[in-house]
Amino acid sequence: MNDREKIYAAIRRVLNLPADHELTKADMQRVTTLDLSYNAIVDVTPLSSLTSLNTLYLAFNEIADVSPLSSLTSLTTLYLWGNEIADVSPLSSLTSLTTLYLWGNEIADVSPLSSLTSLTTLDLSYNEIADVSPLSGLTSLTTLNLWGNAIADLSPLRAALPNCRIYV
Repeated sequence: MNDREKIYAAIRRVLNLPADHELTKADMQRVTTLDLSYNAIVDVTPLSSLTSLNTLYLAFNEIADVSPLSSLTSLTTLYLWGNEIADVSPLSSLTSLTTLYLWGNEIADVSPLSSLTSLTTLDLSYNEIADVSPLSGLTSLTTLNLWGNAIADLSPLRAALPNCRIYV
């Protein structure tokens, strides 16, 4: 089964549709939560039409390119841990996000996340991050996980986010 087939099968399951049902645009708009974790998915392009999605689980796949997710501006919760993501810039348009899990990827540059000012929970553990200063404007954060990174100086971040629990 290819990635598109895996994604469409999951959508049919969520909507309680038969396996042979031809998905319509109206069907796609009904999906608000989708769990595609542990599916060895590489290409998330079919997800770009699910613009009503609020919660998306994509943990433990083989995703490197998240650009198809940039149109999912209704997302409030996104789980992308355990993938192969290095470039998070496509996520910068997801300004409704309150919860974002990106641990266990290949991220070094977190500056694209600076636009996600609604975030309350951000997990960037076990990446390749050295500079977290771009996160200092995320004043809604209450929990920030940074375990397993090579961060030299947290003091500016701690000063900018006094109400945030920062784990290193």
